[in-house]
Amino acid sequence: IITPSLNQAKYLNRTLNSVVAKGPPIPEELLGPSDGERQIRARRMTKANANMKTRLVSVSAIGTEFAIVVVGGGLLGWVIDKVAGTEPWGILIGFGFGLVYGFIRFVKEAQALNKPNGKTKTDDSSQDDVR
Repeated sequence: IITPSLNQAKYLNRTLNSVVAKGPPIPEELLGPSDGERQIRARRMTKANANMKTRLVSVSAIGTEFAIVVVGGGLLGWVIDKVAGTEPWGILIGFGFGLVYGFIRFVKEAQALNKPNGKTKTDDSSQDDVR
């Protein structure tokens, strides 16, 4: 495939335009978005991508926190088992408490993430908007 250079393409375009009978002008709606509209769309997409990344990080943090709480409860139960000699009850109760607490935290954080303003309870305590 041979591709013409920019000057050759301009020449071909001018030649074709002069040869081909010109019809009515093309309406602006069919020409596509203007440069200003493209810039506005690009800005909106940038903001949307930033918001999506923020939400993705928040969801990842919720999942990681859940896993850490469950494993931490199990480890605490394991230590209690070793110290008190109550195997396997300490680890089972530790995992149980970890699961319950992790699930409660998971639900609270997921609800806070779905709020329109996206603030969590810890964000409300900052008092930055005092007038």
